[in-house]
Amino acid sequence: MMMEINELEFLAEALGDEAEVQQPQGFRIDSIDKLDWAVRKWLRIDHQMQQKIDCAKRQIERLESYIRDVEEKANRDKAGLEAMMEPFVRQQLEGSKSKTFSAPSGKVQIREQQPEITKDDQQLLSYLKSSGYTDYIQTKESPKWGEFKATLREVISEDGIVTYVTPDGEIVPGVIGRTRPGKLLVKGG
Repeated sequence: MMMEINELEFLAEALGDEAEVQQPQGFRIDSIDKLDWAVRKWLRIDHQMQQKIDCAKRQIERLESYIRDVEEKANRDKAGLEAMMEPFVRQQLEGSKSKTFSAPSGKVQIREQQPEITKDDQQLLSYLKSSGYTDYIQTKESPKWGEFKATLREVISEDGIVTYVTPDGEIVPGVIGRTRPGKLLVKGG
């Protein structure tokens, strides 16, 4: 029970309006001791964030499970009622052009359905190819960018724009990059 109280506190804090970003003014990291302090603080913040995220995920899973249970029960109850209604409605509509039967609280309809289809795409594709029905085959083309990029040379302009050039010196159209500064990564112990 204590765990649930902590989880609720985490959620209340996560959903609250208290968004705070602390940047101490005048504080500079200028020694290994201050850097180590900052790494420990960063790791603690990351750990607390992960605890809150894990708590929220557990709450979401509980709620999703509750929703699934409610839906399953409602669907079973409705299917049971439908099974009881169908013979009566079919009997009432027998010989009638109408497909709908009205009751004071609503209407009940018998609607014909399309057949349920199960298909083996590989077998169907093979048949379409061998029988000349190629108009019914989809082909999706897309560039193999990773492989193509490996053959290119990057050219970076003074304003940080990256263009790609083929080995023949031709600029590749449709691809433009922008340089980004390096990203700081922090790892514990």
